[in-house]
Amino acid sequence: MKYFLTSSNVLIPKSTMRNIASRIELGDDWQDIITEELRRFIPESEDDLDVAMEVLRAAEDFVPTT
Repeated sequence: MKYFLTSSNVLIPKSTMRNIASRIELGDDWQDIITEELRRFIPESEDDLDVAMEVLRAAEDFVPTT
């Protein structure tokens, strides 16, 4: 897993991407993941949810499927 650069040029470190993928795999609530993992990188704005969802979708690619 590597870092992720959003379409709005926000850099999400690979350690955070790894944490997000692990939390998705565990079934954690997406709103909690955004608040706890991404809020420090994505400031509140009118498109912050879109940016956060972009990161979550990218992290889902690293979640093993069963």
